[in-house]
Amino acid sequence: MKAADALLRTSAARKRVIRLATLLNEIWVILGVVLLLMTILEVFLTSYYEIADKRQIQSAVRAAANSGVYANADLAERYLKELIDAVERPWAPYTQSRQAGYTGKFVNVSDGNRRTWNSKAISDDKSAKLRVFFFGGSTLWGAGSRDDFTIPSLVAKKLAGNGFSAEVTNYAVRADVTTQSLIRFVLELRRRNAPDLVVFYGGAVDALSACYEGKPGVPLGSSNLERISSKKEAKARISIKPENLALMRLLTGKKQPVGCSEQLDVLSDGALARLIHDEL
Repeated sequence: MKAADALLRTSAARKRVIRLATLLNEIWVILGVVLLLMTILEVFLTSYYEIADKRQIQSAVRAAANSGVYANADLAERYLKELIDAVERPWAPYTQSRQAGYTGKFVNVSDGNRRTWNSKAISDDKSAKLRVFFFGGSTLWGAGSRDDFTIPSLVAKKLAGNGFSAEVTNYAVRADVTTQSLIRFVLELRRRNAPDLVVFYGGAVDALSACYEGKPGVPLGSSNLERISSKKEAKARISIKPENLALMRLLTGKKQPVGCSEQLDVLSDGALARLIHDEL
């Protein structure tokens, strides 16, 4: 009798274990299917938003060009497209970024420098030439201006018009903070490329970076590099920021600036959000 009871208890326990194992197996299958569906949806949404963002940019370019601000809407649209295409800034030592080469009708970058107007007559004259270097961010680089109408180009024209033999070079890089500009100048001096006059112009990106990065004195986007530093590389490989997922964008809508950036964005009527989108 006792043996029979023990056998029944063992059989019941075995059945419970089997049911539990079956339940766990079903849960794992369900979780696997859900995870697979979420992965497929994430890939689909990422591709969708990438295409949608490009179309939105194209639509914004057309809207801006035809806003009535520009006398020639077709020319403005072609220029704005070039301005967006030339936004790439590859990684560079010391300065964190550099201006990528670009060739267009209105925007041209060679060896990291925006093309600057210089008098051909003065350029051919190698004697008694005043060398002027410009360093700064997007404003000095010439966002919104053609090559011949950036601030350095206008200064070059003014100098030439007043009879000065000058060679003006634009070393500005979009989204540069002041420290990055100073380092670029030091690197030129290290190459024995010294000017007679150097001009630094900036400040807006310094304020933007302090808000976006949460602390002053660091380049814009430096927190992204910190996450993939050698010390944190292993952790970065497996860490995923929820706010960067396309699923979160679907659920919450378009990502907006936060904290200090959010306050500045309100004051600038949305201009800060557009600037962050363009510079990052």
